[in-house]
Amino acid sequence: MKLLHSILAGIARDHLGIPTLETRRSDRLDFHDVAVWGVRDALNAAYGAGARSAGHRATELAAALEYVRATLKLRHLDEASDDEVEEALGMADAAMAGAPSVSLPSTAPGLALPARFDDYEISPCRRFEEPDSPGRFTFEPCEPREADVWTLYGHVTGEGVQAIGDFDTREHAEEIFARITGLRYTDDAIGGRR
Repeated sequence: MKLLHSILAGIARDHLGIPTLETRRSDRLDFHDVAVWGVRDALNAAYGAGARSAGHRATELAAALEYVRATLKLRHLDEASDDEVEEALGMADAAMAGAPSVSLPSTAPGLALPARFDDYEISPCRRFEEPDSPGRFTFEPCEPREADVWTLYGHVTGEGVQAIGDFDTREHAEEIFARITGLRYTDDAIGGRR
């Protein structure tokens, strides 16, 4: 819990200019005017930190961070109470600790998200035109030297894999993987592909 608080305090300091998240019992010290782009950058940094460290718990953390965004309402940051901020931080703490679920208040509508991909794979594939449907193609994994395309797949535990996209080169597929995850793609990482 202390690590999460430290990460969030650093993000608040670096992106919002808020020196501490501790309650200091002074309006001048506890309420801050910040730009929406600072809030956006802070939320992106918090989400990125959570996604990198929480792995499969990132969905819960994303929901908690969306609640932070809804609570602070972006345009009325100076109206957010310390209790609301502490509640949101508590939800993020629970998500990071692996709580089975994060119960969101009814004030945070529309936060149901599909499960995030928990692993990725890039495979060389050959393209075959379907004989009964000219212009329609099927793709099958192949040896790298035979590849027509390189397919980036995303995996969700219990749901299988989905093709995210087909790319002309492996390098382009790896670039898209990096854009999605913020990580460099490697074939030999634990768990498969990160």
